[in-house]
Amino acid sequence: MSTEVDKIDWSTDPRKAKAIQAWRENPSLSNKAVAELAGVSDRTINRWRTDPEFVSCLVSESRLLLNSRLPQLYDVCVDKALKGDWRFMKLILDHIEMIEQLQRDVVAENTYIIQWNSIGTTE
Repeated sequence: MSTEVDKIDWSTDPRKAKAIQAWRENPSLSNKAVAELAGVSDRTINRWRTDPEFVSCLVSESRLLLNSRLPQLYDVCVDKALKGDWRFMKLILDHIEMIEQLQRDVVAENTYIIQWNSIGTTE
């Protein structure tokens, strides 16, 4: 599977790709641990984390990881909610509310677009 890190030409500094790969494989690694794996100082890692291209790639990789684990996370939340943990019940209800609001927003936007498009056809 091709990922964001694979699309960028890291030939000028392949250590950046090593750093992102290390975080991809173990997101809980510290900057210092990643620096050791990439063969750079932790100051270099801190500097890279201010580089928009590096940050964008890191965020994309994090999203891929999170999306791959969402079904498992959701199952754990539902299981805990069913066992009576009110925090997980609230989390699930908040999530459902957020999804419903997104659906309402999409419907409203599509209705607006349809109305806008029909203005030109009725004249």
